[in-house]
Amino acid sequence: MAAALPFIIAGVSAYGAIQQGQQQQAALQQQANQAQRDKDALINQARVARQQAGAEEESQRREARQLLATQRAAIGQSGASGGTLGLLQEDSEMQAELDALNIRYGGEQQASSLLSQASEDGISSGILKGNASQASRAGYLGAGAGLLSSGASLYSKYKKPAGVNTQGQNVALTNNAAYVKNM
Repeated sequence: MAAALPFIIAGVSAYGAIQQGQQQQAALQQQANQAQRDKDALINQARVARQQAGAEEESQRREARQLLATQRAAIGQSGASGGTLGLLQEDSEMQAELDALNIRYGGEQQASSLLSQASEDGISSGILKGNASQASRAGYLGAGAGLLSSGASLYSKYKKPAGVNTQGQNVALTNNAAYVKNM
């Protein structure tokens, strides 16, 4: 039983290394899956940001058209035309268009930022998946290394004592005059 104890200890140690590698793999895979879900959510948020900006832009344009129509009606009722009132009308149209374009730009900026974050999460997910695979391999390699180390330790324990040559002598054969003479 005492001779089997080192083998049992080595086996338990190898099993522990494999279990640890598998646990690390599962944890890293779970993190990778979460990063992928985060990426997908950010992509959806970017799509929603663009849609909201588009809706706000259209709302801005609609309000601007109503305001400009009201201005035209007021100018028409006053009987004045051209000159400064025409320039005022053009300036109002330009400002309304700039407001609409700024709304679109803000939505695109927000979407771009979200997509950038999504890209980072995608990269993180890939790295975590690779690390998960490596953790599993490391567990098996650790188990193999532990078994080899235990085997080497047992071998050195039970091999012939150091310094004894194959003739059973305690001195090296090259120091044996009879051996050297026959070489």
